[in-house]
Amino acid sequence: MKTAAWTQVTGPADEPLSLEEMKEHLRVDAADEDALIADYIAAARGAAEAYTGRAFVTQTWQAHFTGWPADGVLELPLPPLQSVAWVKYTTDAGVLKTLSASVYRVVTATEPGCIVLASNQSWPSETLDAGLPVVVQFVCGYGGAAAVPAGVKQALRWLVGHMTENREAVTMATSAPQQVPMSARWALDPHRFHYHW
Repeated sequence: MKTAAWTQVTGPADEPLSLEEMKEHLRVDAADEDALIADYIAAARGAAEAYTGRAFVTQTWQAHFTGWPADGVLELPLPPLQSVAWVKYTTDAGVLKTLSASVYRVVTATEPGCIVLASNQSWPSETLDAGLPVVVQFVCGYGGAAAVPAGVKQALRWLVGHMTENREAVTMATSAPQQVPMSARWALDPHRFHYHW
Protein backbone atom coordinates (compact mmCIF):
# COMPACT_ATOMS: atom_id res chain seq x y z
CA MET A 1 0.00 0.00 0.00
CA LYS A 2 1.24 3.43 -0.88
CA THR A 3 1.43 6.36 1.51
CA ALA A 4 -1.55 8.70 1.36
CA ALA A 5 0.35 11.59 2.98
CA TRP A 6 3.54 12.28 4.88
CA THR A 7 4.56 14.94 7.38
CA GLN A 8 7.94 15.98 8.72
CA VAL A 9 8.63 15.49 12.43
CA THR A 10 12.28 16.53 12.59
CA GLY A 11 14.23 18.19 9.81
CA PRO A 12 17.91 17.60 9.07
CA ALA A 13 20.32 18.78 11.78
CA ASP A 14 22.75 19.97 9.10
CA GLU A 15 22.65 20.82 5.42
CA PRO A 16 24.44 18.61 2.86
CA LEU A 17 26.79 21.55 2.21
CA SER A 18 28.18 23.78 4.94
CA LEU A 19 28.25 27.55 4.63
CA GLU A 20 32.06 27.38 4.37
CA GLU A 21 31.92 24.85 1.52
CA MET A 22 29.41 26.96 -0.33
CA LYS A 23 31.36 30.18 0.12
CA GLU A 24 34.48 28.44 -1.19
CA HIS A 25 32.56 27.40 -4.30
CA LEU A 26 31.20 30.92 -4.74
CA ARG A 27 34.65 32.44 -4.07
CA VAL A 28 33.14 34.64 -1.38
CA ASP A 29 35.31 35.73 1.55
CA ALA A 30 33.16 38.41 3.22
CA ALA A 31 30.55 37.50 5.82
CA ASP A 32 28.04 40.14 4.68
CA GLU A 33 25.72 37.62 3.00
CA ASP A 34 26.28 34.57 5.19
CA ALA A 35 22.63 34.45 6.31
CA LEU A 36 21.41 34.83 2.74
CA ILE A 37 23.73 32.08 1.45
CA ALA A 38 22.59 29.79 4.30
CA ASP A 39 18.98 30.43 3.24
CA TYR A 40 19.92 29.62 -0.36
CA ILE A 41 21.49 26.32 0.75
CA ALA A 42 18.33 25.33 2.64
CA ALA A 43 16.12 26.36 -0.28
CA ALA A 44 18.28 24.45 -2.77
CA ARG A 45 18.21 21.34 -0.60
CA GLY A 46 14.44 21.54 -0.23
CA ALA A 47 13.96 21.97 -3.98
CA ALA A 48 16.37 19.12 -4.75
CA GLU A 49 14.66 16.80 -2.26
CA ALA A 50 11.26 17.61 -3.78
CA TYR A 51 12.63 17.05 -7.29
CA THR A 52 14.28 13.72 -6.46
CA GLY A 53 11.65 12.49 -4.00
CA ARG A 54 14.43 11.73 -1.52
CA ALA A 55 15.70 12.79 1.89
CA PHE A 56 19.38 13.70 1.88
CA VAL A 57 20.58 14.27 5.47
CA THR A 58 18.93 12.21 8.24
CA GLN A 59 15.43 13.38 9.17
CA THR A 60 12.27 11.96 10.77
CA TRP A 61 8.86 11.76 9.10
CA GLN A 62 5.45 10.22 9.59
CA ALA A 63 3.67 8.36 6.79
CA HIS A 64 -0.13 8.15 6.91
CA PHE A 65 -2.16 5.29 5.44
CA THR A 66 -5.86 4.71 4.82
CA GLY A 67 -5.77 1.24 6.40
CA TRP A 68 -3.88 -2.04 6.49
CA PRO A 69 -2.52 -3.26 3.15
CA ALA A 70 -4.14 -6.29 1.53
CA ASP A 71 -0.75 -7.30 0.09
CA GLY A 72 0.95 -7.02 3.50
CA VAL A 73 3.29 -4.18 2.46
CA LEU A 74 3.35 -0.56 3.64
CA GLU A 75 5.60 1.48 1.31
CA LEU A 76 7.38 4.43 2.89
CA PRO A 77 8.33 7.59 0.97
CA LEU A 78 11.57 9.60 0.91
CA PRO A 79 14.24 6.96 0.42
CA PRO A 80 16.65 5.87 1.59
CA LEU A 81 14.85 4.42 4.62
CA GLN A 82 17.04 4.04 7.72
CA SER A 83 14.65 2.72 10.37
CA VAL A 84 11.10 2.66 11.67
CA ALA A 85 10.40 4.07 15.14
CA TRP A 86 6.84 2.82 15.48
CA VAL A 87 3.57 1.92 13.78
CA LYS A 88 0.36 3.24 15.35
CA TYR A 89 -3.29 2.96 14.45
CA THR A 90 -6.58 4.46 15.62
CA THR A 91 -9.64 2.26 16.08
CA ASP A 92 -13.17 3.35 15.22
CA ALA A 93 -13.67 3.97 18.95
CA GLY A 94 -10.95 6.64 18.76
CA VAL A 95 -8.35 4.63 20.66
CA LEU A 96 -4.74 5.09 19.53
CA LYS A 97 -2.73 1.87 19.72
CA THR A 98 0.88 0.94 19.00
CA LEU A 99 1.43 -2.13 16.82
CA SER A 100 3.86 -4.63 18.31
CA ALA A 101 7.16 -4.69 16.43
CA SER A 102 6.92 -8.50 16.40
CA VAL A 103 4.09 -8.23 13.86
CA TYR A 104 6.20 -6.67 11.11
CA ARG A 105 9.65 -6.45 9.60
CA VAL A 106 11.35 -3.33 8.23
CA VAL A 107 12.98 -3.62 4.79
CA THR A 108 15.58 -0.93 4.12
CA ALA A 109 17.32 -2.57 1.15
CA THR A 110 14.57 -1.70 -1.34
CA GLU A 111 13.41 1.59 -2.77
CA PRO A 112 11.07 2.60 -1.44
CA GLY A 113 11.77 1.07 1.95
CA CYS A 114 8.80 -0.73 3.41
CA ILE A 115 7.18 -2.57 6.27
CA VAL A 116 6.08 -6.16 5.65
CA LEU A 117 4.17 -8.62 7.78
CA ALA A 118 6.35 -11.06 9.69
CA SER A 119 5.83 -14.77 9.10
CA ASN A 120 2.60 -16.14 10.56
CA GLN A 121 1.43 -12.66 11.56
CA SER A 122 -1.59 -10.59 10.53
CA TRP A 123 -2.69 -7.00 10.84
CA PRO A 124 -5.03 -6.17 13.75
CA SER A 125 -8.64 -7.16 13.07
CA GLU A 126 -10.19 -4.17 14.86
CA THR A 127 -12.21 -1.76 12.76
CA LEU A 128 -10.14 1.29 11.96
CA ASP A 129 -11.18 4.91 12.27
CA ALA A 130 -12.03 6.91 9.14
CA GLY A 131 -9.45 9.02 7.32
CA LEU A 132 -5.81 8.07 7.80
CA PRO A 133 -5.85 5.78 10.84
CA VAL A 134 -2.46 4.08 10.33
CA VAL A 135 0.68 6.13 10.99
CA VAL A 136 4.33 5.08 10.69
CA GLN A 137 7.14 7.19 12.15
CA PHE A 138 10.40 6.56 10.31
CA VAL A 139 13.93 7.89 9.87
CA CYS A 140 15.24 8.47 6.37
CA GLY A 141 18.17 10.00 4.50
CA TYR A 142 21.69 8.97 3.56
CA GLY A 143 23.05 9.85 7.01
CA GLY A 144 25.25 12.85 7.78
CA ALA A 145 26.36 15.41 5.23
CA ALA A 146 29.43 13.33 4.33
CA ALA A 147 27.18 10.46 3.17
CA VAL A 148 25.19 12.54 0.66
CA PRO A 149 26.14 11.57 -2.95
CA ALA A 150 28.66 13.83 -4.67
CA GLY A 151 26.30 14.45 -7.59
CA VAL A 152 23.66 15.81 -5.23
CA LYS A 153 26.18 18.10 -3.57
CA GLN A 154 27.35 19.40 -6.94
CA ALA A 155 23.77 20.08 -7.96
CA LEU A 156 23.27 22.04 -4.75
CA ARG A 157 26.39 24.09 -5.48
CA TRP A 158 25.01 24.96 -8.90
CA LEU A 159 21.59 25.80 -7.52
CA VAL A 160 23.00 28.09 -4.84
CA GLY A 161 25.39 29.65 -7.34
CA HIS A 162 22.43 30.17 -9.64
CA MET A 163 20.43 31.88 -6.87
CA THR A 164 23.40 34.04 -5.95
CA GLU A 165 23.99 35.13 -9.54
CA ASN A 166 20.30 35.54 -10.44
CA ARG A 167 18.47 37.28 -7.64
CA GLU A 168 15.19 37.16 -9.57
CA ALA A 169 13.33 34.30 -11.30
CA VAL A 170 13.07 36.25 -14.56
CA THR A 171 15.86 37.97 -16.49
CA MET A 172 15.40 41.13 -18.53
CA ALA A 173 18.80 40.77 -20.20
CA THR A 174 17.23 39.69 -23.49
CA SER A 175 14.75 41.40 -25.80
CA ALA A 176 11.90 39.67 -24.00
CA PRO A 177 11.71 38.55 -20.35
CA GLN A 178 12.90 34.95 -19.95
CA GLN A 179 12.78 32.50 -17.12
CA VAL A 180 16.26 31.78 -15.82
CA PRO A 181 17.04 28.10 -16.54
CA MET A 182 18.02 25.69 -13.77
CA SER A 183 21.10 23.72 -14.79
CA ALA A 184 21.36 21.27 -11.90
CA ARG A 185 18.71 18.76 -13.00
CA TRP A 186 21.06 16.47 -14.91
CA ALA A 187 23.12 15.94 -11.74
CA LEU A 188 19.97 15.18 -9.74
CA ASP A 189 18.31 12.91 -12.33
CA PRO A 190 20.24 9.75 -11.32
CA HIS A 191 19.01 10.24 -7.76
CA ARG A 192 15.32 10.77 -8.54
CA PHE A 193 12.86 8.34 -7.01
CA HIS A 194 9.67 8.17 -9.04
CA TYR A 195 6.62 7.61 -6.89
CA HIS A 196 3.84 5.60 -8.45
CA TRP A 197 1.09 6.59 -6.07
